[in-house]
Amino acid sequence: MNSGRSGDRRVERGDKVEVEYVLEARQAPNPAARGEPPRRTARLETGRFRYRHGADDVEPEIEAALVGLHVGESQVVRLTPEQDLAPYDPKARATVPRDAVPADSRHEGAHLVTRDPVGSELSVVEVREVGEHEIVLDLNPLELTLQMTVASLG
Repeated sequence: MNSGRSGDRRVERGDKVEVEYVLEARQAPNPAARGEPPRRTARLETGRFRYRHGADDVEPEIEAALVGLHVGESQVVRLTPEQDLAPYDPKARATVPRDAVPADSRHEGAHLVTRDPVGSELSVVEVREVGEHEIVLDLNPLELTLQMTVASLG
């Protein structure tokens, strides 16, 4: 937890909380791939979100990390595939047309952020192979790191 407190108020049940965040991801290791180089960490997204603390508006891990923090204080939440997701599956691949992937992500190791049609479920995939007409995506879960700072309390 970082200091940088503003006032004596802390995040508690019923508060309207605004959070600044940085979301990073790293491909979970493939236990069968000995000698494979370590995966890079990629910054996926930065931004702000608002929620009401204690109203089940966000994941329980996020609420637990923020409870008791002052404005300006920070916390980090790490979700590994073992915690919340499935283990590594070498067959979890998808082949998509090359033009379905943004031009700046058409390289091995690039991470793509996708959301369900409503925009609520986040999914992150890694580009594994780039061909002339198709791209192979690794659909295995990523290790996610969410760095959060309480921006305001209401």
